[in-house]
Amino acid sequence: MIESMSIAKENYFYWAMVLNVITVLALALMEFSGNNQAYDPQSSLFIAYQFIIPVIVWYLGIRAKKKQLKNKLTFKQGMIEGTLIGLVFGLTSPFIFLIYYTLINPGIVDSIRHGADPTWLVIGKDMMLSLVVCFVTGLILSPPIAFLLRSKKKK
Repeated sequence: MIESMSIAKENYFYWAMVLNVITVLALALMEFSGNNQAYDPQSSLFIAYQFIIPVIVWYLGIRAKKKQLKNKLTFKQGMIEGTLIGLVFGLTSPFIFLIYYTLINPGIVDSIRHGADPTWLVIGKDMMLSLVVCFVTGLILSPPIAFLLRSKKKK
């Protein structure tokens, strides 16, 4: 129990939770705006949520780690931090969608359904895809951000 409590205090956990809060807010905005019948990849909300906001949050998360380390961050430390943000986000965010699909807007499942798969399988595939996409996003975003934020060696 004590181990799990210390994980919640980690920088990467905090920033993954920030991404989760943003996910909840984006889903709420979809619901309140009436754009909750399907996921529209052309909408500005979708573009911001999928592409712009993650870059900002990963940058802030890795920068926060650098500040924790008294402004001394190696490329490797930045990579690890960014990857951990993606891993924790990938392990937690699918449950937000599970709740959204089962309790808030079951009808939207049809917009992600391919073929005649039962709803439980559609949701399960989406949750697994979410985990993989979040982790891969961390692997893609971390190198350039870690490179940008790494401490320069003094000559």
